[in-house]
Amino acid sequence: MKKLLGTISILKGLKGAKKATANYTTWEDDAKDFIKMIRAVWKGEYRIKKRTILFSLVGLLYILNPLDLLPALALGPIGLIDDAAVAVFVFKRITRELERFRDVAKFDDAEVLSWSMPNEQDLNELFDKDGNLISPQLPSHIKNYMIDIDGTITEDVPNEEPERMVTCEPFPDALETLNRWYDEGHIITFFTSRTVEHKEVTDAWLKKHGFKHHGVLYGKPRGGNYHWIDNHIVRATKYKGKFTDLVTQTKKVELFEE
Repeated sequence: MKKLLGTISILKGLKGAKKATANYTTWEDDAKDFIKMIRAVWKGEYRIKKRTILFSLVGLLYILNPLDLLPALALGPIGLIDDAAVAVFVFKRITRELERFRDVAKFDDAEVLSWSMPNEQDLNELFDKDGNLISPQLPSHIKNYMIDIDGTITEDVPNEEPERMVTCEPFPDALETLNRWYDEGHIITFFTSRTVEHKEVTDAWLKKHGFKHHGVLYGKPRGGNYHWIDNHIVRATKYKGKFTDLVTQTKKVELFEE
């Protein structure tokens, strides 16, 4: 019990360090968001990284274990050093997972419909040359498909005629190909110029026709002539009336100067 109370005091000491961060939130906010995250996990709406679960459980077991590298009963406050290190590590893992959950929740509240990570697929953590955490990346064999709706998986329905969004029929080859990609473990996200006002009808239509997907992004700029600039690799495929497996061809592309 003495060891546990000492560890709790260490965690309380992290509050000062937390205030120094750019994304400071109160402990009350963290507690509320943590409960929301657990509820989302329970409902299957959010998936915590396996590594976060593993490290948290191992860390908790180590802290509660009376036999550790530096026994507190024998060494006094010095015996809490190892527990402090483990507690800080677990705290950072959980905080990082909470920030990830908040990012997903922000999307869901804005213009994303039922977004979730692909089944049992974790993002790989990446670090820059100085050891700073940078944007994560999927394994190389997993593709992050961003797919248009109108004119790509069904007839070209403009936002000015939303009644047609109910009656339009899907392109069979698009349905078959996308569902196969989903089953292979790729991420399927629809990126559409429809607005959030069309969210309900779009969700119902996708469900009715059996499109498997991880999410829908609304509000894509209209007008075409898209040019995507990103620090990740981006590949673009123009739909020309037929959905098939992708093939490799050599084409001219526009690049930044070296």
